[in-house]
Amino acid sequence: MAATPSSRPYLCNCGALRKASRRVSRLYDEALAPIGLGSSQHTLLVEISRWEGSQAPTLWELAESMVMDRTTIARNLKPLERDGYVAIRPSKTDRRSKLVSLTAAGTAKVAESKPYWLQAQKAFERAFGAKEAAVLREQLLSIANDHA
Repeated sequence: MAATPSSRPYLCNCGALRKASRRVSRLYDEALAPIGLGSSQHTLLVEISRWEGSQAPTLWELAESMVMDRTTIARNLKPLERDGYVAIRPSKTDRRSKLVSLTAAGTAKVAESKPYWLQAQKAFERAFGAKEAAVLREQLLSIANDHA
């Protein structure tokens, strides 16, 4: 006899969040595919762009802001650096620290991605509800900012 899921609601918060994250990531991945970016790459480029106008973030600062560990950030930056979207260079004040910044191509890619990202954003809000999406976003950011 084949195993079937229990009729009980899924009670694990972590598992439910991970399932939802994979579903939403797929939506954004599909929307961003025509420009050659995945949702993770897009999110990273946008996060780096938020630092424009101030000193470029270190790998550690970027990892902190993304709630990721430094080695994962470094690994995720490699293809973006290879494709010429980000530059990674040693800090002038602390040669052990590496600074991450968008290149001109990276800034252009963020601008190019905006209508594709917006398409995914609107699709999610049509399916889930705009007000509900806004509340969900606030709640998730609260968790991400260590208020869980």
